[in-house]
Amino acid sequence: MLFNSGATGIVWFPLGKGGAYSLPSTITSIGENAFYGTSITSIEIPSSVTAIGRGAFAGSALTEITLPDNITNISEGMFQNCVSLATVRLGSGTEYVGNYVFSGTVLKDLYISASIPPYAAEHAFFGTPVSITENCVLHVPYGTKAVYRNNSKWGLFKQIEEYRH
Repeated sequence: MLFNSGATGIVWFPLGKGGAYSLPSTITSIGENAFYGTSITSIEIPSSVTAIGRGAFAGSALTEITLPDNITNISEGMFQNCVSLATVRLGSGTEYVGNYVFSGTVLKDLYISASIPPYAAEHAFFGTPVSITENCVLHVPYGTKAVYRNNSKWGLFKQIEEYRH
């Protein structure tokens, strides 16, 4: 693995390394395209991570991922073309979801812990061949379904279910 000069950020992860991976608690950032095209199927991200770059996990073999509560920005193309990605959990601090984050995924369940719907970019839920809003279940905190349903972007999800977290 290649770290930044202070050993607090991941710049590049080896393509050949697969399976599950846990990041050390000393890591505070994940760089742009750091896990691009890797064989990892799951990753544990510590709460010390506060920033994740564009396309950080694009094209990887992830099947599920949970982002910590202090990640506010879900960067453009973060999970683009993760063809096995079925479950994503976004933390309570999520404020922004960029374009093409889920494009090319088979996302079945999207959990979000934010009680206020984050701002979603124009093409945040664009996917191929159809938008994830057609087939993915959006799981929102108990008592917030109406708020999400009335939001211009999040309300596009055909299935919205509440959960207690």
